Amino acid sequence: MKIPRVPDLFTAAIRTDYTNDEAWHETWAALTAAYPEADFDWDGASLIAVDSPMLANLSAGQVASLERDGDHAALVVIDDRSLRDHTAVSST
Repeated sequence: MKIPRVPDLFTAAIRTDYTNDEAWHETWAALTAAYPEADFDWDGASLIAVDSPMLANLSAGQVASLERDGDHAALVVIDDRSLRDHTAVSST
């Protein structure tokens, strides 16, 4: 599988866990939320979801080694731990 091209200035967010759709939506909302009360301009993360069951259960290292369609400076992996903790793993 090849990681698809994303628009300039965006980061591909790779979903690798498909066991809990509710947790996926909650984590995605947390990652892309805007925080107007912050003391800096924050419009949410510039992420594009790559939501393909073909990526299920891959580790961050395995995702990072996949062929990429385009020049991705970084990837964000959303795995089972991410869904549990509402976080993400960044990989280059």
